[in-house]
Amino acid sequence: MQKLSYYPVSDTKRWYNMLKPRNIRSWLQLKQKFINNFINNRTTIADEAQLYNIQQKKGELVNNHFKRFNKVINKIKNVTDDKALDVLTTELLIQTPFWRDVQKREPKTHTQLVDLS
Repeated sequence: MQKLSYYPVSDTKRWYNMLKPRNIRSWLQLKQKFINNFINNRTTIADEAQLYNIQQKKGELVNNHFKRFNKVINKIKNVTDDKALDVLTTELLIQTPFWRDVQKREPKTHTQLVDLS
């Protein structure tokens, strides 16, 4: 089963490759640089409600839907895990095998939902 990474691989890899060699001395330092780059530098879009426009399309793979969702959510500041979980579960195509799995397992966090994919 393929797992979805929260951040697009190309952006993360590009950022990582731009780091100066031997400039990071600990995991904590790497974590802080990562957060500063990907979390704190988000540009805010008009409204959190725009997340509800990201509905899974008929025939669209769940992972592709999550990728589209992640592109938008990364531009919004202060979206809680509960909100992300609520939006993702609301915008899934109903009566699909994945939707049924979500209904059965009832993930409690956004991460748990992504792990089901």
